[in-house]
Amino acid sequence: MSVHIYHIDNESFFMTIPYLWISLSLNAVLLWWALSNISFSSLPVLHHSHPQHIDAATWYKAHPVDLFNASAVFNTVHGALKQKDSNLMPVGVSFIPAYIPPNTLMYHSTSQPEIPETYEWIAMDWEFSYSFAGFQRGKKSHFRPPHKKPHASKLPGKFGKPRGDSYLYTFRNTKPLDKIIYLEGASAAKTATGEMDQQLVLSGQDSFDGIVDEYTAADVICKWGKDFGLQGYIRLEVGFEMVLCDFHDGIELAANVSLANVTDLAHLPNEKEEAETPLEKKREKLVDSWAHMNGWEWKSRCSCQ
Repeated sequence: MSVHIYHIDNESFFMTIPYLWISLSLNAVLLWWALSNISFSSLPVLHHSHPQHIDAATWYKAHPVDLFNASAVFNTVHGALKQKDSNLMPVGVSFIPAYIPPNTLMYHSTSQPEIPETYEWIAMDWEFSYSFAGFQRGKKSHFRPPHKKPHASKLPGKFGKPRGDSYLYTFRNTKPLDKIIYLEGASAAKTATGEMDQQLVLSGQDSFDGIVDEYTAADVICKWGKDFGLQGYIRLEVGFEMVLCDFHDGIELAANVSLANVTDLAHLPNEKEEAETPLEKKREKLVDSWAHMNGWEWKSRCSCQ
């Protein structure tokens, strides 16, 4: 980079002085003319007002929604994807766009030896998923009836359905899941106090005091969102889970583990649909406790709470 230095001799400098005086004189004349034609009374007077006290009751009457919205927006943003916050504020009202990066591991436990062909629940933690394995111990199941298993052993008499292994599938998404809805709050809580109202609204179910039919909701929401490219929606129960609308769109199987039935592990006989003797009732309660401990729900059965 070159630097140019200009030299002004004494003779040139003294020749510019008269022009400087002429310029200053013209500026002074223009300033005097401007000041003489301005009405100072029209200029705004700046002053500092005393701080005013805002009465909360008066503000609420004038803006009744602002106070509630401010707290709701803050709690929504601050508590998103935080289990503790969602449990403290279980009734969510927001629908938040979510994003799951590629190669995220997700888990699905089932008593069916096939990859789901339709929507299904998928967990973000394998222990949480384990509790949905649907082990057939012979007793009446709380889950949907599984498909018939060709190699399941049959036991005669009053005992219930034959038991067999369950399966823990580990899936990996090969592409970003960027069309996901996160339903804030404890949005998978099986209650009648509003925790599942977002799904009620999306599925168009009639408002009632009972528990929302989550299977109907999942079916309707996935069908409704298909035209928009909806891939699923995230909820919170014991842990975070997602209703995945299509297991064959950007999803691949990473692992498949057979889960032994807890009754077989304890070398106990098959259970009846309804326990009859005191011993059968004690055994049923014991195995139920084992199953719940494996599914993160041991705290709900702890006598210290």
